[in-house]
Amino acid sequence: MKHRINKMAAIFIISVIGLAGASAGYALWYDELHLDIDVHTGSLSWIFEYPVTLADVFCPPDYYPTDFPDYLCDPNLGFYGPGSQPYIGDKNVGCGSATLVDDHHIQVTINNAYPGYYNHLDFWVQCTGTIALVIDSLLIYDGSGNLIAVINSMGITEFDIDGDGYNDMQIKWGHPFGEPGAQLHPGDERDISFGFCFLQPLAQDDTIVLYLSLLGVQYNEWVPPTI
Repeated sequence: MKHRINKMAAIFIISVIGLAGASAGYALWYDELHLDIDVHTGSLSWIFEYPVTLADVFCPPDYYPTDFPDYLCDPNLGFYGPGSQPYIGDKNVGCGSATLVDDHHIQVTINNAYPGYYNHLDFWVQCTGTIALVIDSLLIYDGSGNLIAVINSMGITEFDIDGDGYNDMQIKWGHPFGEPGAQLHPGDERDISFGFCFLQPLAQDDTIVLYLSLLGVQYNEWVPPTI
């Protein structure tokens, strides 16, 4: 009988210990944990910077045609014209101006535009955020603010600037920073430039007003354009 009581006492003690352990585990499991931490998020932003320049800003009658002749491209083929490069013409008719509207828009005005007229735009971009970015696309708006072209592939792109259904402007766009996916790091500044010409459907002596912007993408979310 004594042996049986000792055995039952041992079982009772083990049970008590087990319940005590379970209670401690339960208390730890449901206890509150407070952490004081700082969470910092990055910002993705860029701005245009001066200078913003066009190659041809000279118009008559201030200059004789032979002083600053227009550069031309084939009015039917654009950059695929003679030698696949713009060439010096024999007249000075067209000219242009470029200015910053705000940090994210450039206004380009071409006076006396005509089929075959060529010009070249140059501007600067700075990364003002804390996250590196990739310039994904060149965005082009007409004078009323309507988006008329999104250019993100290297080479020649043609598009319609007056809404008549015919492509009348052509841009030769390269990768802004030298190679696909090249990054602009916080505080960095880069120079971007491209040439453009007008094609045969454009009317003679037209005045063209365009607004340009850029689409910047976080460096690790950029996807190469599908060719």
